[in-house]
Amino acid sequence: MSEATRRANANRIRLMRKILGMSQKEFAKHFGVQPLAVNRWENAKQIPNEYRMRKMEQLIGSNNLYKLDILIRDIATKGARQAVSSEIKKLKQEGSDHSD
Repeated sequence: MSEATRRANANRIRLMRKILGMSQKEFAKHFGVQPLAVNRWENAKQIPNEYRMRKMEQLIGSNNLYKLDILIRDIATKGARQAVSSEIKKLKQEGSDHSD
């Protein structure tokens, strides 16, 4: 699994938990794991098994899951645009520094 996919899954889990209004401890208890496991899921250090992922998705509901996926895509797109914009600014600055 690529790092980008791991990050997307981590963001998805964090947002699902927040939408449900649960702390990491509450979320962990609901899914029968230790809070450290939830922390590791949300930081892309570990991936929950497929059964738990399906249970999370069922808990949040398909309509909210669809909205969540759109939000994650928009965040990723915005982040990429900001990174490109930042690099362009750096290149412009370097160009003006060398024109003296």
